[in-house]
Amino acid sequence: MIKEIIQIGDKRLLKESVKVERADIDSKETRSLIKDLLDTCKANFEDAAGLSAVQIGVLKRVFVVKRTDLEDEYRDQWEVMINPNIKILDKKESLIWEGCLSINTGENRLYGPVYRPKKVRIEYYDQKGNKRSLDADGFFSHLIQHELDHLNGILFLSHVENPANIWKEDEFDKYLKENRQYPPIV
Repeated sequence: MIKEIIQIGDKRLLKESVKVERADIDSKETRSLIKDLLDTCKANFEDAAGLSAVQIGVLKRVFVVKRTDLEDEYRDQWEVMINPNIKILDKKESLIWEGCLSINTGENRLYGPVYRPKKVRIEYYDQKGNKRSLDADGFFSHLIQHELDHLNGILFLSHVENPANIWKEDEFDKYLKENRQYPPIV
């Protein structure tokens, strides 16, 4: 079922999510939550690259991410991550301009430059309870770390050091179109 995405100002976004008990991973409740996350992402396909359970009001350690690391023909594939843990593989940071479905909507959605570790390993359970591990680099690494931050009650805006670097979507898109590059970081 397509769910409403809660927005900045909702205190649930600042709370730490709780672990899904191993016995509950393949439960009807968890399967329903995963379906709701995927349905909500697909309904927002132009803007969604990932979504955490907390963003639809459920404080469970579950998120879904689009497999942006795969070849084009497989990029519509989604990965379900339950109780994820992250290990930094490369402390070197990369810079990606991030946005979020919970940080306003439409032309008022906000974007900002975020530095994160370039390469990480994520260990998690899939929707069938199988232990999985993935190495992520570049944008996919940022995406996973962004969603994991949600599970820890952290919004990407807290990673933007200077508020002058936060742009509204309409201004950001206009700048990109006119300059064919990201805005300078101040």
